[in-house]
Amino acid sequence: MSKHDREQHTLYLKDQIQGLEDVIPEQQEEVDSNQENYEEARERLEQAQTEADELKSHLDEAVARLEGSQEELEEYKRELRDLEDENHKKARLDREEDEEEEGEEGEEDIEGASVIKF
Repeated sequence: MSKHDREQHTLYLKDQIQGLEDVIPEQQEEVDSNQENYEEARERLEQAQTEADELKSHLDEAVARLEGSQEELEEYKRELRDLEDENHKKARLDREEDEEEEGEEGEEDIEGASVIKF
């Protein structure tokens, strides 16, 4: 390499160094800003995850209460159906007994009427 080439190359390298020295602080500021933004976003994400976990817990509790209420409702409905069935059966038996008693009274009246005729 000639003296002129070396001088040219030296100027080129100095120019490149100066350009990079000018750019590096700007790039460092950009890195710092992005790092800060990232950390803030990560904190918000952690807070959001904590809030989501709390809300999920509330949801799970509400679902459990709902399921318990639904089971209780079904149990009451079953009890009511059983009671109504029992009442219907009792009413039917009472009617049948009343009809039998009326039938027996009717037979007694008929027998009594027969006696009166004689």
